[in-house]
Amino acid sequence: ESERSRNQQAMACVRELRNDAMRVLYAPNEVYLAGHRGFLEHTVCTHYGKLNVWLEMHGTLYLTCNAPASADFELWEMLDMHELWANHHMCRRPLKGFEALTALYENLRCLPQMQPYFCSKVFDMPYNNKMAGWSASESTWRGAAADRATVKH
Repeated sequence: ESERSRNQQAMACVRELRNDAMRVLYAPNEVYLAGHRGFLEHTVCTHYGKLNVWLEMHGTLYLTCNAPASADFELWEMLDMHELWANHHMCRRPLKGFEALTALYENLRCLPQMQPYFCSKVFDMPYNNKMAGWSASESTWRGAAADRATVKH
């Protein structure tokens, strides 16, 4: 199985998570309010379980190999968005119990070559349009921008 094929397969799984999130985030407000908690506490776990097993099955730190590829960056953004979204609504941390996904999330965040992005204004942009049920990127969970600049691997 080629790395390119694995990356494309993994990207499809990440996009399924994203598409399901968009259905909740951009639903009418009453639907969002009735469904966001169930999505964050149950539906996300189904997606995370599939991705966590993928990592365990392949025995790699990242989805394709032991170095990040495009699917890993897309996944990292989705993991981060769901962590912030759940924190905003005081739901349990979605990554809790998914060790392989947590390792990917933490390792990619600490890569020295990623630090210019994580310290940039682009990183602090909202994840979603203001019309979404939740779009904020501000979070006490993530820490202040000055603190993020000191992340070490």
